[in-house]
Amino acid sequence: MKGEDLVDVRRVAQGAIFGATILAIIWTGLLTNWFRYFPSLEGTIALAPIVVATPLALLFLGVAASTRRRWGLVVGIGVFALGALAALMAHREAFGGYLPGFSKDHVESSGTAELKTSDGTVRYWLELHNPFARSHREVLVVQRGSDTHRFELPIFDEESDGFGGALEPEDWVVMSSTPDKQIFSVSIGKNLLVSKTFRVNLATGEVVASGPPSN
Repeated sequence: MKGEDLVDVRRVAQGAIFGATILAIIWTGLLTNWFRYFPSLEGTIALAPIVVATPLALLFLGVAASTRRRWGLVVGIGVFALGALAALMAHREAFGGYLPGFSKDHVESSGTAELKTSDGTVRYWLELHNPFARSHREVLVVQRGSDTHRFELPIFDEESDGFGGALEPEDWVVMSSTPDKQIFSVSIGKNLLVSKTFRVNLATGEVVASGPPSN
């Protein structure tokens, strides 16, 4: 009976090593757009607990697998479980949800802002698609009444090296009215580390770069 228990400890430890490794790889892939770029600052915060916990857990599980000691199995599983829980909480603090998206198209949003105009309220937000990849796109979404308009803005000349998160929409984008009701001025927020402004035309879909914002 004792021999069977020892064999079980080894097998469970080996299974836990495999499971912890696979979960760590998946978590890292989700936070790096499946290894296409380095994680953002927020992604690094969500990744750190797994990076710290996984080697420690594998060390204890390795001891359990080789020496058949139950304490190594219990400690190893406990360390990884605590690291996973900390990673989920860190992701929630950084991104507002416990789990990252599984899509290959990584999209981060500024959150919705509102602009009061003579024609009513205009809602808008900025989407960053794959910001750290060559396939990056920056899309301004504008809703006025029942109409939704999408404008691709050339904010980043190449894949981004990094930027600050949007605690408020204006951290990434600020839209303002012009004398023409169809045209709006768009300023890029300081947290994107880019000084650019654009004019977007809701009637034609045209985007015109208008230089750095005035102070």
